[in-house]
Amino acid sequence: MFIDVDNYNIYYEILGDKNPQFDCLLIHGWGTDLYSLRLTSNILSKKYRVYSIDLPGFGKSDKLKESFTVDDYTNIVIHFIEKMGISNVCLVGHSYGGRIIIKMNNKLNLPFNIKQNVLIDSAGIKHKPKNSLRTYTYKFLKKLYMILPISIEAKEKKIDELKKRFGSIDYRNADGVLRDTLVKSVNEDLSEEIKNIKAKTLIIWGDKDTATPISDAKYLNENIKDSELHIINGAGHFPFVDDPFGYENIIKLYFDIR
Repeated sequence: MFIDVDNYNIYYEILGDKNPQFDCLLIHGWGTDLYSLRLTSNILSKKYRVYSIDLPGFGKSDKLKESFTVDDYTNIVIHFIEKMGISNVCLVGHSYGGRIIIKMNNKLNLPFNIKQNVLIDSAGIKHKPKNSLRTYTYKFLKKLYMILPISIEAKEKKIDELKKRFGSIDYRNADGVLRDTLVKSVNEDLSEEIKNIKAKTLIIWGDKDTATPISDAKYLNENIKDSELHIINGAGHFPFVDDPFGYENIIKLYFDIR
């Protein structure tokens, strides 16, 4: 199904029946779509009504017309919830979806109540870049191109080629406004906003995650007062793929789904 939200055609799906406690909204990570959280929606839909959306720029939703910030994505999600008439919601987010949830928990006067959060290998904590050989090479070549006797346009083209070559997989796979959006997002540190989360929060993490390290999970657990941390041993950034059975058991136990 599609719905217009802030002049974007947003694709979404609904599973399950309404529960008097709350409805659930699933927010996927960067570079994926709502189908990446299909296991989660299938589990939760046994007890709750579950909404899943494709964020603008991903899946079947419209491409971005201009670069977004995390706040822009957050506003899209808020307006989607409002249009769906949801009054009480449990927010479930993986990776980039976690950034949006952290932001939403810091918004004042929301037109709905956030009853619970589920953060799965959530992004949001900024780390200092590692000075690897790859980083040193990029910095050296960038300085070299800056002093070459070539036009500004040529320098910008060379530096853009460097970013594509030495940037992260996500950066290399993104283009245009999505790439600008990613840069804005990863440069924003939400460490302080995490401390303001009041809703009950389940944190699920793979201990082998190299994209968002296990130290991030511990920070979330220490700074969200009403939180519970479950670590899935041997799993990486996608624990619901690496250990679907362990992941399913955590969700079912936490939400008392039989």
